[in-house]
Amino acid sequence: MAFGGGKDFTGLLKERSQICARLWDAGIKAEFLYKVKPKLQNQFKAAEAGGVPFALILGEDELAQGKAKLKEMGLPEDHPLKEGELISLDNLVQEVNARLARKNQLDNIVEQAEGLKVVDGIKGEEVKAAAEAAVEAAQPAQ
Repeated sequence: MAFGGGKDFTGLLKERSQICARLWDAGIKAEFLYKVKPKLQNQFKAAEAGGVPFALILGEDELAQGKAKLKEMGLPEDHPLKEGELISLDNLVQEVNARLARKNQLDNIVEQAEGLKVVDGIKGEEVKAAAEAAVEAAQPAQ
């Protein structure tokens, strides 16, 4: 994704395509809008519609420093990384791979946890009493 404003903004089409090529060469699925100057809102809509897990946001100032913002899509409004995190483009492939691996791990944990149930709403003192009863039941009869 690219953002910027003013009459001098180029849309960063060349930079977007070069970054996608780097990701493709590393075996990472990536896409961008081919429009020369796409609106940021339209880019976000396309990413959300496509179920894209991460967005790389390019700004002219950040690119001049060799950086871009990596944003995880779908985070809640109050999440500290809702707006993304500035990363070095030198480490782009490593950063994306690490975040994709972490997201896959978390998705697997969530999928496994969906089958779990809380029995009778056990909590607080009830948990302590249930644990003590389990210990007593496990002890051999005398």
